[in-house]
Formats: sequence, C-alpha cells, structure tokens
Amino acid sequence: AYGEIRKELEMYDKDKFGEEGFVPLSKRQEIIVLNKIDTADETVLRATVDQFRKQGMEVMTISAATGKGTKELVEVLGRRVFNEPT
Repeated sequence: AYGEIRKELEMYDKDKFGEEGFVPLSKRQEIIVLNKIDTADETVLRATVDQFRKQGMEVMTISAATGKGTKELVEVLGRRVFNEPT
C-alpha cells in the first residue's frame, strides 16, 4: 500500500509540475502512521515498524479506536506545522 501511495503522489506531482507555488508532495517530510494497533499482531506490527525505520522513515503507531498514540501524533504534527523544535 505504501508504494502505491508514493506512486500516486509522484504522478500528482508530474501533473502539477510548473504551477506557481506548487511544492511537490512526494518531496515533503512524512510520518508513516500505522493505525489499528489494538487489533494488529504484535510481531507483524514490530516487523513493519522496523522495515520502515530501516529505510530511515519516521514511524508512529496509533489506535484511533482506543486513542492510544493519538495524543503523541497530534503533538508531533502540531510542532511540525508551527515549526517548533522536537
């Protein structure tokens, strides 16, 4: 799924290339957010997180259903939006 999303972002960027003020989406900072950790197999979840981190990607895990990790995600996103130090 991640690879497909990246391809879609790159295609969108090609469509919008040259438009005034456009910043390519595929070049922006990203955080990989894995949801549904309340139902995920712990071993599979750990392996997935490790796979992304080995590629140098920032990964966060949340459960929208239980709220686990959502406060931390909102805090990280807020700091990014307002350019506050982490």
